Amino acid sequence: MGYLITQGDCLLTKYKEYDLPANGIYAPFVDPQTQVQDVPLFEMVTEDYVPLPGEVIKRLDDPSGFLNDKVVMLFLECVDEDLKILSRKKL
Repeated sequence: MGYLITQGDCLLTKYKEYDLPANGIYAPFVDPQTQVQDVPLFEMVTEDYVPLPGEVIKRLDDPSGFLNDKVVMLFLECVDEDLKILSRKKL
């Protein structure tokens, strides 16, 4: 079983580090022995994304070649509360 994820028109030009929600189970991204996230994740955001205090936002080409060794995937969070707001921008 899978989910159909639709985003609509959305130009993603920047990124920020992404930490998994503390109350979810995301086995592919967590070390089974330590139960700590061991895969660095990044969230791509739009040009007009307004960062929270302390968030570091970079352009997708900073550093040069940043995406060269990355895989882009759509990630559906399994925590119902987080599904209500994918980002602060209304699509």
